[in-house]
Amino acid sequence: MSYLKRALALVLALCFVLVIASCSKNPATGGDATTAATTTAAQGDANVETTVAGGDETVATGATTTKGTVVTTKMPTVATVTDIEGYSTIGNEIKRTTDKNGNASAAFIKSLKGYTLKIFDPWTGAAAGTTLYQDAAFVETEVEKEFGVEIYQTGNWEGYAETVFANITSGRPDADIYKVQDFNYATYLSKKYMANLTKAMTTSGVDMKEPWYSQDARKFFNVNNGQYAWLGSNSAQTFYLYYNKDMIKKAGLTDPADLVAKKQWTWDKLKTYSEKLTTASVMGLSCGTTVTDFLASMVISSGSSLVVVDNGVPKSNIKSAVVKNCLQTLATWTKNDAVFNIMKGQEMWQEAPNKFAKGELAMILGGTVDKSYRNYKSTFKMGVVPFPTPKAGQDYVTQRKLQWIDFIPAPKATSAAKILFIRNEMYRVSYRLWDREFQINNQDMFPVGSKDLTNFSNIAFDRAGFKSAINVTSLTEKSGATASTDWTVYEVVNGTRTPQAAIDTYSSVIDQEYASTWKGLKITGK
Repeated sequence: MSYLKRALALVLALCFVLVIASCSKNPATGGDATTAATTTAAQGDANVETTVAGGDETVATGATTTKGTVVTTKMPTVATVTDIEGYSTIGNEIKRTTDKNGNASAAFIKSLKGYTLKIFDPWTGAAAGTTLYQDAAFVETEVEKEFGVEIYQTGNWEGYAETVFANITSGRPDADIYKVQDFNYATYLSKKYMANLTKAMTTSGVDMKEPWYSQDARKFFNVNNGQYAWLGSNSAQTFYLYYNKDMIKKAGLTDPADLVAKKQWTWDKLKTYSEKLTTASVMGLSCGTTVTDFLASMVISSGSSLVVVDNGVPKSNIKSAVVKNCLQTLATWTKNDAVFNIMKGQEMWQEAPNKFAKGELAMILGGTVDKSYRNYKSTFKMGVVPFPTPKAGQDYVTQRKLQWIDFIPAPKATSAAKILFIRNEMYRVSYRLWDREFQINNQDMFPVGSKDLTNFSNIAFDRAGFKSAINVTSLTEKSGATASTDWTVYEVVNGTRTPQAAIDTYSSVIDQEYASTWKGLKITGK
């Protein structure tokens, strides 16, 4: 069993926040795009900054550093997972499912014995001795014990993208499973860096329809009638609306969670709340990522999307009446920071969460709120609700944004069935632990067993009627450049162009980017 540098990736993804910031000249002027994209990841108290480009990068794995090699060491065996007072578990083990091809054959199961699975992730995990660490060890032990396999997982903070790129292009990948950032997905696909998993799925009996896979994103990974990647159902960043409960109470406003329960939490309510909560020293509303993400939440809550698939080809939906209406609303809200403060000239994904944690911002969408809240040892009570709906009585849908996508490198195609099966069994075991690990990850912000934590859990896991939709804008647009959708939104909120003028200016550029990115690729969605 490996020395795990991380706890369960699916659970840590709930508090793992990725902000993609890439640079290019304004596409309206026809400028050349910078090919490097910068990724900032925040988890726990550590920050990572990685420039995505080719080259030989040093891989840091704990105390050992080596050039271009995944380093693993043994981890102590943990025989059981013990319940912790105050935490609940899902309880029953998830039974194996069958698809039209049935379960994997007995011969295939027998062939697994002695196989070594290596997983390389872009983050490290919980400290040894913690519950999360022991849970991760338990997952490995259970699968290893049942199938006679060895599992090694390693994490790398710095140079992850460079290391994966070097491994993939060398034709001698060090691991069986890697992750690729969303904006490089189409590039990896077109260059045939990813193994076609279709045959492996039939052999292994893994159809990726289990609850631990994101079904909303799954269709985008089936291209030219082949399945090339997958996404855990909790591996995408979920954008919730966090709010300062003390400020809400002091202002004499109804708790937004109570409005959600009655399906009365609407855009108009959010606007009114922001206006009433704004003072000389407090901002009413902002976003912990980018203003485009805020727009995406508006569009998704309206029952639409920023991306549509037309005859297998992803296309921008920027010209639709729904998106135009959302842009117009956003333009009104951001004018003179009347409702929504975009913090011009500052990096919202850093500044907004910090302001929220210090009590200088009342409501925030997404962002590294958990990290900032803990770092500033905030004393106010916090609540969480989904993004509001345009009108009362509608169901609430939370935006999830892609971050890291799992794939098996092409040279590992002959072992893909074994890799898929073992990874799927790890998911199956870890699924039992998600509830309590979610509570452990968020106990610094919400009292265990509190109504707010329960509400947060329900939203995160799509329970109690809540639903999620994947925002795949960055997945489908041009890799390595600031997407033109961003230019459209930023010019609208900065008052440079009206919504219609921005759409007229950039829609054709976005269409060209989509066509260029997906040339020869067709989403078949099976």
